[in-house]
Amino acid sequence: MNAQPEFNLPAEPLAPEAAALLVDLGIEPPIRPDGEDPQPLDRRGVSLRWLAACALVGSCGAALLGAAILVAMRGDTGVPEQPEAVTARAASTAGDGGGARKGDKLVADQPVMAARHSIRAPMSQRVGNREVIRVRPFVRLASSLSLTTGVYATNIPPFNPLRLFAEGGFFTADRRARMVPLAAPALASATSKDMPLLLNTGRLRDHWHTMTRTGLSPRLSAHSTEPSVQIHPEDARRYGLTGGGFARIANAHGSVVLKVALDPGMTRGSLFAPIHWSAETASHARIGAAVQAMCDPWSGQPEMKATPSSIEPVTYAAQGFVLSRDAFLLPEGSWWSRLAVEGGEARLFATDAGPAELLAAVRARFEEADLTELLDMAGGAYRCAVIREGRLLAALFLAPFGGLPLWDSVKRAFGDPAALPDNRLALLAGRSLDGASDPGPTVCACFGVGLAAIRAAFAGGAASPDEIGCQLKAGTNCGSCLPEIRRIGAQARATA
Repeated sequence: MNAQPEFNLPAEPLAPEAAALLVDLGIEPPIRPDGEDPQPLDRRGVSLRWLAACALVGSCGAALLGAAILVAMRGDTGVPEQPEAVTARAASTAGDGGGARKGDKLVADQPVMAARHSIRAPMSQRVGNREVIRVRPFVRLASSLSLTTGVYATNIPPFNPLRLFAEGGFFTADRRARMVPLAAPALASATSKDMPLLLNTGRLRDHWHTMTRTGLSPRLSAHSTEPSVQIHPEDARRYGLTGGGFARIANAHGSVVLKVALDPGMTRGSLFAPIHWSAETASHARIGAAVQAMCDPWSGQPEMKATPSSIEPVTYAAQGFVLSRDAFLLPEGSWWSRLAVEGGEARLFATDAGPAELLAAVRARFEEADLTELLDMAGGAYRCAVIREGRLLAALFLAPFGGLPLWDSVKRAFGDPAALPDNRLALLAGRSLDGASDPGPTVCACFGVGLAAIRAAFAGGAASPDEIGCQLKAGTNCGSCLPEIRRIGAQARATA
């Protein structure tokens, strides 16, 4: 049962003053201006009108918000001003000096409509240790492009950088270049009585930098197997050097020991040594230790082409080579050069150690049951082959200096897993296992053509590198061996 408020009114009429005190304003209906009694209020109608008003306000707000987002995305945040009419000005008008200019791309007196908008946008800016936001004005310009070709643009020839100097001249009054020296050219250090030669350094044709990548290729390593110094034959004779021997290059910065290569094309008084060998690939060939630390004051280019140096011969009692699947340590004090071969690595070395020391080193490394050896203590020669299960695991050849046979046949047998050297004596003799002639050092790395084949082709009537290419394919791929083929041909004609 709902409790309703009850008002107990007296039965007798009250005085007006007392009746006024009993009026409950929360119960009395509102007073209308016209004095009529109000009708009962329909609350459902009030709710519908309120819902319609809210929907109308929400729709208007969503429309305004969408319009604001659209305007912001288009960038039209400012009030556009009256478009300006832009007129292209002809270059040949009075006061311009006449003639067409490269920038005259528009048709003369052709109106182009442009719009200009001023925009003020907040930008963050750092002032000292604080970051402040300032409002900066921006101007946005928009114009239409001309759809027709200008009369002056047709008179300008197309720009072609390949024809910039086609007429053989420069942009000077007499069409000649101006060479302005920054300083008088001079070497950082001059030669002297103690340092009479200039050491020049550089790269060889098949290697790059310190052979961290090219040194991993047996094909590229087959051409230049040892670090050498190139010298003119007359200079070699003057300083007591012989081709194929060793020489020490020394100066105030350091020293190296390299093989001697005679080259008539070298300038008298100069030496050339390659930069590629490091302490990882040779024992005494790090040429960077013998180069002066001087740079050009203008370009910063290091002066690695003219270090005053001296040269003297170095002798060793014996020389040899070792082929192995991994590193083989040679006697202390030996000169060696390491290179990649098929199936492992090789070391060409020169040493003062005798056959007994090399024999002991081999037997300490490998089992005697796998060894096939030839030993000549009196003649200073020692050769061995390590063969296990029909596979050549290692080979070492030692001979008195100047008496070492070519190693190409042994290297091929070491790199070919299918080769079964049944005739071990033939292998230790250094002869080809299949009876073929030894090709000699590799000249063409692309096709594996050796020095002996090229010399035989020149002796058989070939007169040019092109004919050598037709017969042997040497020099027909990358072409880096062509200069050497030309030298071989010149030597063949000189001795014919």
